[in-house]
Amino acid sequence: MILFFDLVIFVPTDPVPSPSPTISTPRPSPTIHQLPMVYVTESGEKYHRPGCRYVTDSAEGISIEEAEYQGYTPCTVCDPHP
Repeated sequence: MILFFDLVIFVPTDPVPSPSPTISTPRPSPTIHQLPMVYVTESGEKYHRPGCRYVTDSAEGISIEEAEYQGYTPCTVCDPHP
């Protein structure tokens, strides 16, 4: 008795690429220098551009968003609103 077996070997023509590691670079968080800065004083109600004639030596630099959150409104002389 003679037995015949068919042997089939499957070899893919396009090798399956191994996943390459993905390296994601985190975006830098904003720093004070990247945010639009305005100046406010404790006694004032307005926020100002740097160089506005109403900015005093006691003025503090903060973002426009923070100034508006704290209730400051834009100065009508230097018009710091974007």
